[in-house]
Amino acid sequence: MVTAVLASSSRPRDDEVAMDALLATSELATNAILHGGGITAFDATITAEGLDVTIADKSEELPALSGEPGDDFPRLGGYGWAVIRRLAKIIQITVRPGGGKTLSVLLPLCTR
Repeated sequence: MVTAVLASSSRPRDDEVAMDALLATSELATNAILHGGGITAFDATITAEGLDVTIADKSEELPALSGEPGDDFPRLGGYGWAVIRRLAKIIQITVRPGGGKTLSVLLPLCTR
C-alpha cells in the first residue's frame, strides 16, 4: 500500500528518502505484528509535510528502546524502534480506551 501511495504522488522526492519512509513503515508493521498482537488498522497518506502513516495494534504496551544505532548488541530485540525514531519527523502514540494503541508517524519525503 505505501509503495502505491508513494508512486501515485506527483510530489518530487528523493528516492533515498522514499526508501527511508518504506523502511520505517515496514518496521512499524513488523513491531505491531511481533510485539503488539497484530495489526488492527493501517493507513498511509501523503500530505504537504510528507508521508503520514498510522498503524494500530492490540497491545497497550508502549514501544521501548532496545538497541540504539551504534550499540554492538541490542539489549532487547532489534533496532526497529530506534530506526523509526530517527527517521520520523513526528511520532504520536495513543493508547485506546477499549484496548490497544495507535502509532502515527510523519515521515519526510524531501531531502533533509
